[in-house]
Amino acid sequence: MTARTLALSAAFFLAAVGACDAPEIARSLDGVTIRCLAQDASGAVWLGLDAGLAVLRPGATEPNRLDLQPLAATGVNAILPDGACLWLGTDTGLFRYADGAVARIEMVGAEAALPDTDGSRRLTANDAVRCLCLHQGKLWLGTDGAIMAYDPADGQWTLFRDCFVWMGVVGGLVGSPSQISGCRQLLVDRGRRLWALTAIGLVTLSTPGNVGFSHWQTGYRSVGDGDDSMLVGFWEVTAGMDPAIRDWIGEYYGPPAAIGLDAFGGLRLLAGDGAILEPPRAPSGAGGAIYGTYRRFSRIVPQGTEVLAQARVFAWAPEGVVIAGESPENTPTLCVCSPDLRTGAFHVIAREPATINDLLVATDGRVLVATNRGLFAMPCPSATP
Repeated sequence: MTARTLALSAAFFLAAVGACDAPEIARSLDGVTIRCLAQDASGAVWLGLDAGLAVLRPGATEPNRLDLQPLAATGVNAILPDGACLWLGTDTGLFRYADGAVARIEMVGAEAALPDTDGSRRLTANDAVRCLCLHQGKLWLGTDGAIMAYDPADGQWTLFRDCFVWMGVVGGLVGSPSQISGCRQLLVDRGRRLWALTAIGLVTLSTPGNVGFSHWQTGYRSVGDGDDSMLVGFWEVTAGMDPAIRDWIGEYYGPPAAIGLDAFGGLRLLAGDGAILEPPRAPSGAGGAIYGTYRRFSRIVPQGTEVLAQARVFAWAPEGVVIAGESPENTPTLCVCSPDLRTGAFHVIAREPATINDLLVATDGRVLVATNRGLFAMPCPSATP
């Protein structure tokens, strides 16, 4: 492995899989699909459901499902606290919750002709909002057909759809126009740059529009307060991030500032303004080493490779980085890493099959896990083997 690849692969050793200490399921939402979690400044935890909204107040032991008629039959995909209000991204558009009431935010001015199999359609207020982010005083939304920015001060909308995909070739970069679709995640890094995960790859906001790049990304999630760092999982990246990028790293283009800590060969904690452009590589070493490819965490054993979990979401915890995953049997599992990402342990949440949709480390230290079977809550498990 040469210095040009910037491969910082470190062996990651895990204790035997064990059960979490006293995991509890919220009985009031037992069997309810919970899509997303968010905690506001007061400590209240908000839950986006398949139909409606619920809240877990500070000191309460059970979430309270809210009777909000506009959301009664609407799935909530994203919740973003903003002062005294909540922005809600739903299956039927954008809503604002404040003072116990919900109001729809009409996407006036955001309409545009978008290509599809039928030729064109109109972007309407009924388009599903998949993710939300605050950036430069505006609310940013990811939808199936575009990225949009909403200015609450004047009610104006801006639509971002066209982008340029830069592919790395021998001797430089080759760009081609493309269109954004399937935006699923948004975040702002420590350099105050906006990133969006879309169906065409990872996209970053530039001037005057978006610059897209790469193949599929396996996903990323803001950690900490969302401004200091990112946790990024890549499957394979084959393009540059910006027309100004000229650094060549191994066989891939990458930003000069994107030097971070490598974990699992393809999961990397960013230390700079950008994403790491390195495909996963299994670390060398004896049995017990853990590596990740395409969201799967595997253990190297004498008989070969054993898949331990399939990572879905990530979050910071006092004990380190908590990684929520699923075992091959679909058993919800937490992988808790030490701060240096070199040691950790798996903890089984429940023996029954469940799909993990979101993860939150609350300010009271508890880990909350949103699943298709309800909400699980537990003390933060240890990363000590």
